[in-house]
Parts: sequence; C-alpha cells; structure tokens
Amino acid sequence: MDAMREQGILPIALDLPGHGPRAEAPSRGFTLDDAIAAVDEKTTNLDHYDLIGYSMGGRIALHVALARPDRVRKLVLESASPGLSSNKDRMERIEEDGQLATSIEREGIADFVKRWEKLPIFASQKGLPPEVRDRVRSQRMENKPAA
Repeated sequence: MDAMREQGILPIALDLPGHGPRAEAPSRGFTLDDAIAAVDEKTTNLDHYDLIGYSMGGRIALHVALARPDRVRKLVLESASPGLSSNKDRMERIEEDGQLATSIEREGIADFVKRWEKLPIFASQKGLPPEVRDRVRSQRMENKPAA
C-alpha cells in the first residue's frame, strides 16, 4: 500500500469478515451483495476506480465489476475465480470448509498458519526478506476463524 501511495495512487482496502484488525463476525452471513455495498460505501466520492483482488477478494472484485460496470475502470484479478458453478460442487466445498474451520478452532490459528505457509503454492515466499515474511505472518495471525 505504501508503494502505491508513493506512486500517487490512493489505495482503499477492505477487510472481509474474519480478516484484518477489526475481524468481527457479521450478525448474519456475509454475501456478495454485502461486499458490493462495502465497496460502494468506500468509493462514494469516486466516479471511477480500479479494482485489484486476490483470492476471495478477486472474486468479490469480479462481482463488483459486473454490478458496477459504469464505475470500474480497470480490473486486476490474482488467484481468483468466479466461484463454483454446480450446486453439488458448492455443497462439497461447504462441507470441506466446515471441516477446515473445525480443525482451525480445535488446533488454533497459529498451527493453521504454519501449515498454510508450508503449502507448495507459497514456496516463493521463502525468498522474501524476513521482515516481510514476519509482517505477512502477523497479518495472518490477526484473522479470526470463528468470524
């Protein structure tokens, strides 16, 4: 974010439920419509904006762009997809996610983060400077799995 500011870009970040320093769970489920409304709230004073989204943030950015084509000027997605198309696949994912959530609650976020960081997809992060890896780990540790 600092590098973006240095380039004269005003970054606006959204924390999803369970993530970030204010990781409260919503009183009800969190939907794509809620995410679109959150982006609308943050961009009220902007006629146009560019969206960058990673993983679930990318899915949300894609849906925002579809809902607000008159406002989204550019869209960058990384490691994102529009979501599972079949109901069967969605139900299987819900089951898998539930098992993962139970595991995180039982073992704790620290053990989950250690396992997560060992996944092959994140191997390149071992080449980051130690202070960057520590900052990323600290951000991950702020997540609230129950949210």
